[in-house]
Amino acid sequence: MKKRYPGFFIVVVLVLISITGCFTVAPGGSNFQTEAEAKVPSQFDKGITLEEALKGTKPILVKFYADWCGACRRAAPVFNAAREDYADRVEFVMVNVDKYSTLSNAYNVMFLPTLYLINPTNSKKIEVSNDYVYDKESLETFLKDNLDKIK
Repeated sequence: MKKRYPGFFIVVVLVLISITGCFTVAPGGSNFQTEAEAKVPSQFDKGITLEEALKGTKPILVKFYADWCGACRRAAPVFNAAREDYADRVEFVMVNVDKYSTLSNAYNVMFLPTLYLINPTNSKKIEVSNDYVYDKESLETFLKDNLDKIK
């Protein structure tokens, strides 16, 4: 007599539904809300290198990213806009994890994008929660609230 596994069938259907949902594309052919989000992060100004920034005295906001990462693409215009407003107070650095894997490993980067606020004079660092990464006002609030904390 054959045993039937109705639970297995349900699991397979749920997996297929979840996979299909992951690959849906918004009307208009893109999951990005703006033209800027459709650009890959490396198309934005990457600023100076982390090595150069660490020689200075300004706090550093470093973003670890990859061009293939959809979340990184969504966050790139926010990072760029914050750079324009905080350029006099903060160095903005972008690090491509595919090109600089040793550096991303040294900073224990597990998810993308990952941002750190670093003080180069005392090596204090604060990891930026992803709650702040996708909205310019949220990222600027984070900077206002934390620039003094790393001094």
